[in-house]
Amino acid sequence: MAEKKQTVLTILMDLYAQVEESNTKLRYIVLSTFRDVVESRRDVGDIVTQMVNKIRSDVPELNSSFYEEIMRISHK
Repeated sequence: MAEKKQTVLTILMDLYAQVEESNTKLRYIVLSTFRDVVESRRDVGDIVTQMVNKIRSDVPELNSSFYEEIMRISHK
């Protein structure tokens, strides 16, 4: 479990680095998800699913490949 959590945190850091500074909504979603993964005792897969649903509703123009890898890893 700790290994999956660490992998997800690494991917979130990479995603955050890829997001343009002007896309504050997406940067906030990724950053708050990072915080939730670090602080929460909830399942990492549930946290990532919540993030992806938030991205789909708030940033619908975003290509799904942006978050496909993290979904795959977090639900192993």
